[in-house]
Amino acid sequence: MTKPLFIKIENHNDIKKVLEEIRQKLLDTKSKIERLKELKDKEAEYINNWGNDTEDIDEKLKEIERILQTSE
Repeated sequence: MTKPLFIKIENHNDIKKVLEEIRQKLLDTKSKIERLKELKDKEAEYINNWGNDTEDIDEKLKEIERILQTSE
């Protein structure tokens, strides 16, 4: 069985202020984490697109090389 917790009113108000500060910092941290996730996803998309572009360029270069070899 839990016993009641008694604190002085002045301490109670201080505690409430500290808890609110902690809550605000937690919300700020969550917001920053969400932004980092968004940036990470965008970065992954860019890297994937660059990889696809590189593959396209590689295929075009191979095709040019095949054309040049058959014309010799």
